[in-house]
Amino acid sequence: MNVPWRRAISILAVLAVTLLLGCSNPFVDGEPERIAGLRVTGDVERPTEIDTLDPEKWDIEEITRGERRITSISLAALIEEAGPLTEGFQLALVGHDGRSAVIPGSHLVDSRIGWSKEHAWEAINPRYPISSNIKDLRTLIIIAEDPDAYQTINVIRSEENLTRHTVGSLLLAGYDVRPSHVGASAQVEDGVRLEATIYERERVVDVERLVDREAFDAMLVVGRGGEMHDCDPHGRFVLEDASLAYHDDDGTEIPAVKGLILDPPARKNTDVYEEAVGWLRGDTPALVVLVDGLGWHQYLHMTAHGRMPFLASREGLVQALAVYPSITPVNFAAAVTGALPPDSGIITRNTRVPEVPTIFQWAEDRGLRSALVMGPISPIEFGITPTLVTRADADGCEDSAIFERSMALIEDEYDLLFVHFKSPDTVGHAYGAFAEETLATIDTVDGYLSRLHAAWDGRMVVFSDHGMKTMDDGTGEHGMLLYDDMYVPQWSFDGGATSP
Repeated sequence: MNVPWRRAISILAVLAVTLLLGCSNPFVDGEPERIAGLRVTGDVERPTEIDTLDPEKWDIEEITRGERRITSISLAALIEEAGPLTEGFQLALVGHDGRSAVIPGSHLVDSRIGWSKEHAWEAINPRYPISSNIKDLRTLIIIAEDPDAYQTINVIRSEENLTRHTVGSLLLAGYDVRPSHVGASAQVEDGVRLEATIYERERVVDVERLVDREAFDAMLVVGRGGEMHDCDPHGRFVLEDASLAYHDDDGTEIPAVKGLILDPPARKNTDVYEEAVGWLRGDTPALVVLVDGLGWHQYLHMTAHGRMPFLASREGLVQALAVYPSITPVNFAAAVTGALPPDSGIITRNTRVPEVPTIFQWAEDRGLRSALVMGPISPIEFGITPTLVTRADADGCEDSAIFERSMALIEDEYDLLFVHFKSPDTVGHAYGAFAEETLATIDTVDGYLSRLHAAWDGRMVVFSDHGMKTMDDGTGEHGMLLYDDMYVPQWSFDGGATSP
């Protein structure tokens, strides 16, 4: 046997035990024998299948159950291999005949998963009722307890977070197994054309299990990778081992659904690009202002209390959607490229170079002059050298200096001027979405906008990259597919210096 000595000793030890106890030989030609697979799926990082009893990987123990001898491994070790998303979880043990048991995952220290030719895989749970010892196991489903919104499939609509699902809970609740056409092939034998049609069996979750069909007229499916697609009436949701996929008859596939947005607004942050380009095509200068971290719910709160008077008095206000994930680099890229994350290539904080041209490159190609004014750190590459402002105020923000620099650039008569005010996000992270410090910062930026408006001869669009929510510790956070993070205000109006 050409194997390392430690492996040889492990194999000999297992063989000795199996000979003494009368169990079947778990090795073929010195390698672990392939046996029926057992899958660990649901709310896990790494869906796992075990189809061998390899002593190099598992702590194998031969145990006796009545007159039977069973080769077993630690159930807790198998679950740890799959990586549950949360520390607390429920475990569903599902047999091939559909019989199943659900137990807490908190007392599995003595539990084993055994293999025998009589019952294939079976659960051995000394600390749980005997009814949990399911035989002929097919699947172990992990159902997360108290997952956060990053780990769930979220259903939201205007001004409300509705429900959250996990893959584990959907697998446990049940699904329909339906054939899905894959393709066909044919060959001719003895002058006869013989065809074979290929199907896959899909685990389909009906939309009613995700959301009340009567609660909406339209629905947007959002993928973990930033995909956004209108849900087709004939679209279907398919359960994979650790994700929920979306497919429709037009060939659209979203491999990991992050959430559903009911009756979504008509505008997204990608529309900022199209609007500004439309003005520039018509020889109208465009001033684009990003107010970082201003959510729709904050706008409603401010205006209800008579605050942010300039923006509150503007016409051209619409409710819009941030793109997902609801973070600055991704939404900045959406606004300057007009592309969703799968197309722009900016899908995380660690991706910086867009895969499509920005509005600044579009303007340069047409001989137009453009400028970008922002704080000291550029979240992505813009295809232009930005004016980075480093002089901070007492609160650590640079917005007053950004405003002063922007006013100076207006005098230079740029065709496109893009301004990024960061302070509402910075202060919001420190104090929360509705703290007076945050609201006062929004008021200050509102004042800057009033003065920029008075000086600008052209059109203006004001938008936000994402919202802000207050956490239990009083700080602010965003980045999730939640109403607080995803719904933002947008304004479009003439500059104050524009001739009537």
